[in-house]
Amino acid sequence: MIKDIYKSVEKTFFAILIFDKQFKLNYINEIGAKNLSYNISEIKGVNLKYFFKENKIEIIQKNKLGILIKAFVKNKGMKYFKVIIEKNKDDKIIYLLDVSFEQKKMNILFDIFELRDYLFNYIDDYIFIYELNNKLEINRLLEVNLKVKKELYYTQNELFDKKINELFIIKAKDLYSKNKTKSKLVRRNGSYITVELTKLKIENKNLFIIIAKDIEIEEKANNILEKNLQNRDKLIDEIVETVSKIVEQKDPYTTGHQKNVAKIAVKIAQKLELDDDIVKAIEIAGKLHDVGKISIPTDLLNKPGKLINEEFSLIKTHVDSGYDILKNIDFPWDIAEYVLEHHERLDGSGYPRGLKDNEIRIEAQIIAISDVIDAMISHRPYRPALSKEIVINELKSKSGIHFNRKITEIAIDILNELEV
Repeated sequence: MIKDIYKSVEKTFFAILIFDKQFKLNYINEIGAKNLSYNISEIKGVNLKYFFKENKIEIIQKNKLGILIKAFVKNKGMKYFKVIIEKNKDDKIIYLLDVSFEQKKMNILFDIFELRDYLFNYIDDYIFIYELNNKLEINRLLEVNLKVKKELYYTQNELFDKKINELFIIKAKDLYSKNKTKSKLVRRNGSYITVELTKLKIENKNLFIIIAKDIEIEEKANNILEKNLQNRDKLIDEIVETVSKIVEQKDPYTTGHQKNVAKIAVKIAQKLELDDDIVKAIEIAGKLHDVGKISIPTDLLNKPGKLINEEFSLIKTHVDSGYDILKNIDFPWDIAEYVLEHHERLDGSGYPRGLKDNEIRIEAQIIAISDVIDAMISHRPYRPALSKEIVINELKSKSGIHFNRKITEIAIDILNELEV
């Protein structure tokens, strides 16, 4: 009898279960009962469906070489086993459950398999696995994930017959590059998807994996943003130009002075390695820092002699006037604040609010020293232009008092480069 045959392997390392044609258990060896956590007597006659889900039985029967599948274990739920199937000559079905693997390791292994399968089929990227030939060149497509099958619209045969250059619009040198590269992924209907490719060559397995990330929306958003930024910058430039022309009509010197201050301030900001966006803000504030002088009488601005206290007090109001003019313009930076603060000094001796040290924005500090430099090296009706040496000595004497030391050092370097 079959049972007698298997009694000879009663103490073997694998479990043996024998079922009849109706899938009722006729025999189980000791290791089988132990691994399923039953006494032999209590499970005799139990149906196969008790151990395996009904939809898995057909799968088990078809896999003659064995299959890894979950079976029910008493008080422990489902665990993985390797199931090997044979038929005897009397059509008695014998199921041999190989449990020689350490269970915990098997569970971890299958958790990894399930996770890999989940990621492969449900990750929101297109995944292509290609075979490499002996020259480690892409040979043929082996596998794709669910997203490729769903969203490229090819039939199975069409997809696997496609050469790589029919699926991807990309140069050969970029295809094998280790860097991420942009490409176009071709759908069956001829439309494109803009993608970013990550490539992985596994030489010891002769595999080449391509992960294509859809960046279509990202690209469109970036294009819209870039266009908006260009439009914004164009609008800002037009505003600055318009305001400058208004100032120029009243006092041509102030307009030229503002442009010079902006150039010096930008150089200082760049030497400080400030962000491009901040450099742009400093340039605009430099071009507009004296816009409030349109409220000051022209003869007072160009008075050849020394100003009396009342006159100087009136001139100092230009920062408040400039702030009032600019505060309602919707700049993406605090331009009005920079203009308001460009006569403040580190020791609190400046105006209009007597701010000190870090209370003064760095943008305003840069414009302040640039303003002083251009004013001193320029010819005015009430005095000739001052030499570089005089200006440098003045800056050094005010370093750490009126102006930030680091900014002063950079300003002096730039002054030495200027043609005066």
